[in-house]
Formats: sequence, C-alpha cells, structure tokens
Amino acid sequence: MKSNAEKAKQLQDIFDKIKPSKGAGAAPGRVQISGAGVAPIEIFQTDPSDGGSYTNCSSLPLFSKISPDDISQYGLADCYFLACLGSMASTEKGRAYLPTICFYDPTNPSKVIVCFQRNGTVTRIHTDLMIGSVQAKFNPADSDLWVEIFEKAYAYYRQAADTFASLNYGYSQAVASDLGCLPVGSLSIATPFDTIRTALSNQQILTICTTTTPGLGLVGNHEYFCLSIDSANNIYLENPWGFSGGVKFVTIAPADMKTTNFNYYEYGTIPAVTIDQSALIAQLEAKLAQALLDIQNAKNILGGV
Repeated sequence: MKSNAEKAKQLQDIFDKIKPSKGAGAAPGRVQISGAGVAPIEIFQTDPSDGGSYTNCSSLPLFSKISPDDISQYGLADCYFLACLGSMASTEKGRAYLPTICFYDPTNPSKVIVCFQRNGTVTRIHTDLMIGSVQAKFNPADSDLWVEIFEKAYAYYRQAADTFASLNYGYSQAVASDLGCLPVGSLSIATPFDTIRTALSNQQILTICTTTTPGLGLVGNHEYFCLSIDSANNIYLENPWGFSGGVKFVTIAPADMKTTNFNYYEYGTIPAVTIDQSALIAQLEAKLAQALLDIQNAKNILGGV
C-alpha cells in the first residue's frame, strides 16, 4: 500500500502534466517573418538600467483579452510606439498577429521571445518578466503583460541601446515596419476620407500625429491611433495615455481635420495569420485524451473507481 507521501508525489506529477504550460498554444499560427534561409539573430536582453524599480510579473498573463484598452503610456515619450500597438490591438488581424511575434520561450517559460525584423532579417529578443516602474501601466481590468513586454524588448531592438531613454520620440510607421507590418508609409491630412475609410476597413495600422499647438483639447506633438470613421466622416481617435490621464477618446469632425491640428497619418499593413485548423484540432484532441487518462490515473491512486 502506498504511503500518503507517495500518493502526493504521484498526484503532483500528474497535475504538472495536466496544467497548461505557458508556452502551450503558441506554435499553431506562429508566423515566420524572416526571408527564406535567413537565420534569426538571437539577443538575450538584460533589464535596462534606466527602468527604475523592477517588479517580477511572472504571475500575470502575457495575453488574455487583447484590447486597445491595454495601452496606457506612463513615464516615456513613446506615444508613437504605443499608438502603433493600440491600432493593432483594435483590429481582429492585429489581435491574431501579435501573439505570433510575442510568446513564451518554449525552452524556458520564465522568458518571452519578441520578434522584430529589418531588411528581411528577424531578431528575436529574449527578455524576462521583470517590468520597470517607468514603463506603460497595466490595465487593471486584466493586467496583460504584452504591452510592457513589447516596450521593454523594443528598448533593446530600436537602437541596440537597451535603455528606455532610447524609446523617446519616433514614428509609428518605423515601429510597424520593425514589427513586420509592411508596407508602411504616411498620408497627408488632406487624404480623402474614403481612403481613410478603406484603410480602416482593411484593418491597417493607422495613427495620426498632432501639431505643436493643436486645438480641440488635443495633446500637442502627440500620436493618437484611429479607431473608426462614420458615414458623416467623423474620425474616432484613442489616446495612448489610456487610463493614466487626459481625455482617452476624441471625435474629430471633418472640418477639424486640418493642418493646424494634425501633421500626417502613418500606416502599416498587418500580415494575415493562417492557422492550420485541422492540425490544431488534432493537437487539442490528443491533449484532451491524455488529460482524461491522467485524471483516471489520479482516481486510481486515490483508490477511486
């Protein structure tokens, strides 16, 4: 007859097999954004020295419910970066694509891999789950880590500086390009509304930059992201400050879309993600069968039927 300690050990072994792995589910749908035959560059990031105090956030999910509400700029002048992420998170294509370029390291679930690309070469930043006090703030509704992890990884990738200061000021289209969302570019504020409508309908990344002294209560020299446009050509914007302060949502009437308020739009093109559904179903069925077998084994250990 087994001792209670032996039973506990066997049950713990079974539990470890049944519980979800942080890396589980990342592989189906992951995309390869490098050119054929080009090996990715692997970078193992250390925590930037100018991150303030760090908090171990390993108990929080990387992704739960991806939403533009996860964006909340805090101590850095990286509105251009967070506006790009917010625009992606506002679309179905973006929500499908983001987890394919940011995922737990399957060989070390205490690390996350974030993929960037330039000139056809992928760089994979391996970073930990320590979040600096200067970084974007969590949405208290779900506390996803993905925004802060992208921000931290980009602190290395953007200029190979590994400092948060290196993130200050930039262009959303450059971020979109680094995230593999090509082609990218900018559009005049005089761009026809139907062109803007088409871009949003096609779920493109679309941000807009304000002038130094805009009206309408807008923040100067700031990047917003575009959410939608209605039949009357009113454009709905979101501020990447999020819940940290200021006015979060702004509606811009057609008459106010002028160069005294805005400099330009920036855009990027989110790649489509194709998941082999039949392979995914087969994988899930195999996991379910194994879980049921493990549960029966646990019952047997406890002396159940």
